[in-house]
Amino acid sequence: MAIQVSDITRRVRQTLLDVGSVRWVVAEHYDAINDAQSAIMEARPDLFEAYADHTLVVGNEQALPADGYVLFDILWNINPDGSQGRRITRVSRSVLDRQRAAWSEKNANLTVRHWVQDVRERAKWFVAPQQPTSTSQKVRMRYCKRPAMVADESDNLDTPEERINTVYYFCMMRLLEKDGKFSGSQQSKHFGQMFAVALSAGSAGEGEAEDVKAENEGDA
Repeated sequence: MAIQVSDITRRVRQTLLDVGSVRWVVAEHYDAINDAQSAIMEARPDLFEAYADHTLVVGNEQALPADGYVLFDILWNINPDGSQGRRITRVSRSVLDRQRAAWSEKNANLTVRHWVQDVRERAKWFVAPQQPTSTSQKVRMRYCKRPAMVADESDNLDTPEERINTVYYFCMMRLLEKDGKFSGSQQSKHFGQMFAVALSAGSAGEGEAEDVKAENEGDA
């Protein structure tokens, strides 16, 4: 079950003793929730994993979808009938440059064999061989999808349900910053510490699960 904006705002308002949104107006609550999701995504992009059949563009250089934050993997080609095609392997840019210096100039082919990404590039990646001058080839992509902005009490968050406390702690930290000259300053720091702890919870185990997933996908 998805987290709804009202699940967060109701709890925050009760804690702040501001049920009528007098001290903290509605827009401030929504801004805090949006900032919370962004902060969680930047620290834990794996929590916003998504899959998409992505259409390639002409040439080697490709880009993430507009809603993409970071690329995890390019899994396989999509056949014209929509079925799974040839698997695609990730190759190091340095290895490819060293072993096949002219890889980016090789004959174009719709079927992708490898994908490459420089560690310094977040949104850009490359395919080998390059795509023809006319292409509608699709590949199966696994990536971090940016959470949608919320602007209504009935909106759902993209943050996983089990991370509701993480969102709550961040919102409390952010809203209490408004009272920085008063007692809210120490309370804001307290909730900031709770946010940091909640954010890191489960990261090791989830990292191991990610390794298992990669191994299973490699056997498919």
